Amino acid sequence: MDMQNINCTQTRYIIYGGYVMKKTFLVNGMSCGHCKSMVENGLNAVNGVEIAEVNLEEKSVTIAMDDSVSTDIIKQTIESVGFDFMGEKK
Repeated sequence: MDMQNINCTQTRYIIYGGYVMKKTFLVNGMSCGHCKSMVENGLNAVNGVEIAEVNLEEKSVTIAMDDSVSTDIIKQTIESVGFDFMGEKK
């Protein structure tokens, strides 16, 4: 699955019969492809995350996930791979 398949103006989507939220979080310290891979791989391993996609220019990660994934889990995962979680992008 790729983020384009769920890119629309709503914040909730129906994928494979389940509900998925799409949220974007700001992450400080990412500067290269290796950083991008570390954040994406870490988040994609979290139970309930459908896909995580980093945007290096915006210093953000957009995540399609189900309701079971908390912001605390996202924060812990980003920090565990060595980056600074800066909160949800508004």
